[in-house]
Amino acid sequence: MARAAPILAVSKPSPLPLIAPSSRPRAGSLHLHRRRLLPLSPSSSCSTSTSASSSSSSPVLLRDDELDHQEEPPPASEADSRPRRIALFVEPSPFAYVSGYKNRFQNFIKYLREMGDEVIVITTHEGVPDEFHGAKLIGSWSFPCPWYQKVPLSLALSPRIIGEVARFKPDIIHASSPGIMVFGALIIAKLLCVPLVMSYHTHVPM
Repeated sequence: MARAAPILAVSKPSPLPLIAPSSRPRAGSLHLHRRRLLPLSPSSSCSTSTSASSSSSSPVLLRDDELDHQEEPPPASEADSRPRRIALFVEPSPFAYVSGYKNRFQNFIKYLREMGDEVIVITTHEGVPDEFHGAKLIGSWSFPCPWYQKVPLSLALSPRIIGEVARFKPDIIHASSPGIMVFGALIIAKLLCVPLVMSYHTHVPM
């Protein structure tokens, strides 16, 4: 005669007790509905210390009593319209190399000055005046491109150039070059912790 299989009884698990949340926050706790993320300062993006960089790049949460002492940032329209200090690295020189490139950058410098921006121009040394529409011009020693003699090249990385740009304290560096000056601008931007934008307008035939 076959034996009946044993029957296992499974008990239903009891529900976990519910804890009612406290209606009052504990002392020193954060009010999440009123927390604010502080904007990072420009220098925090180029810190020389790894630990300082990691701590400054994290959002900061403030308690209610600290929020009252924080100043509101200016409206975006006001922040974007203030005059800028622009260091312009241009190769070849828009004052010696006759082309549409020359017309473009001469007008670019003129319009920046008309809008109130401070401009310093670093370019190849031949035929460079001292100033143009109030913008200071700095000539950097250059040499002719080996396979295209009409285009002078310059790295623009001498101590004199670095010192001039550092004293100018630019808000941004704009580099435009079909040659090697863009690398000098990149290194100086890294050294001074300044944002860099680059544009390319000239095709050099090989």
